Amino acid sequence: MDMAGKKKDCAVRIRQRFGLAEVPVIQVVRNNLVVLADGWSYKIAFPDGAVELPDKYCYDVFFDSPGNPKNPIEVLRHEYPQLFYDADKNAGFETDVTEVRATLGSVCISAGFNWTISGTIRGTDKMFCAVLYVYTRELFRSCGIAGLLKKDEIELAAERGCSFIQTWHKKDNPNFYAAIAPGLKEDFFLYHGSNAGGEEYEESEYIHLRKYLDGQSFSSRVQFGGRSQKLISPRDNAKISELFRTTSEEYPGMLVKAVSKPED
Repeated sequence: MDMAGKKKDCAVRIRQRFGLAEVPVIQVVRNNLVVLADGWSYKIAFPDGAVELPDKYCYDVFFDSPGNPKNPIEVLRHEYPQLFYDADKNAGFETDVTEVRATLGSVCISAGFNWTISGTIRGTDKMFCAVLYVYTRELFRSCGIAGLLKKDEIELAAERGCSFIQTWHKKDNPNFYAAIAPGLKEDFFLYHGSNAGGEEYEESEYIHLRKYLDGQSFSSRVQFGGRSQKLISPRDNAKISELFRTTSEEYPGMLVKAVSKPED
């Protein structure tokens, strides 16, 4: 489904959720974070007429609380040690917040956002995109917001010239299926890479995913608890997604026992 289809799907679901007489208008708005003079901190540059990002908590914690500009490079270092280790720190970074807004009559509400950072792999001209934080306002969950943000994430990374996108999910997230499903639908594959920079993978309860945008094609073999047969991601993503959706496990991510390193 393309962006137009995703927006229409979101609008229909929101209309049904709230019993609206009219279909809401769905917008996807990108906000680039502006680097400050120290070359390390960033400030979100809201365009005129922007609505506040979901929930004041997220706004204060992740973005511009007074006197405390945010540092997405430090977030990258913490959330993706290997990518930070591999990144060319002198090449600079681009960081963006994509927001989904729903207009219900005369009211415009921020439904969710996706915070990403892109940089360059040291010693190459290859760029990467990493997802720092994704949030869907609880009011709009199960309305397709996460899938719409994922679709835009792929388009933004392609426009930036990124070779791949990387994201991760914690295995003990009780909403693991809802978090991982949009990526699986877009042919992200479960990923296990190097830990030279201190990265943690499924053995440490972090499930990483990657999607290559430069024509390279990789897959991984995934071992699940209670199953002798390994599934291949992304080929078997629909089966993997269904396992997460239907399991009786309180934490579906715990089903993943091992992920092979990428194979072409």
